[in-house]
Amino acid sequence: MPISLPSVNISEISDGEIIGSVIAINTKREEGNVAYIKYQYKEEGGDWEDIETTVYPYPAVFDTKEPNLSSGNYQIQAIALDSSGNSDSSPDTVAIEIDHTPPVATITSPIDGTVFTGTVGLAASSSDADIDSVVFQYKKKEDVLWINVGTCPIHSCRLK
Repeated sequence: MPISLPSVNISEISDGEIIGSVIAINTKREEGNVAYIKYQYKEEGGDWEDIETTVYPYPAVFDTKEPNLSSGNYQIQAIALDSSGNSDSSPDTVAIEIDHTPPVATITSPIDGTVFTGTVGLAASSSDADIDSVVFQYKKKEDVLWINVGTCPIHSCRLK
């Protein structure tokens, strides 16, 4: 009787997804008796390195800042193992992009150095494609803490 090799698919992470720091890598069983999952990553053109091995169905936690990975293209794979040590001969793999580049936004209104009183309009812009929103804050020079004024989507950001 042929052995049904264990296999899993990576779920909740899509090919091409951009990852900033910590992610949970989940899997779902496709076939065979899955006992463990060995999670690995590699930089484009590099060798596979272990993230961790977990008892199925528990996910792995992958902190992209812990091994001090640079921004770039990577792959993640999940190798299913049964209790006898048999493993998936073609594990599921997803391509991801790790992005540790801090976002940059520019305040476009008011212009730096403007003296104002009363209500003032705030606006910001950015050429970074992956910024979702901007948080406006203010403080007096002598203060330590910043105070939130409001948040808005970067591509239509204007507060009054």
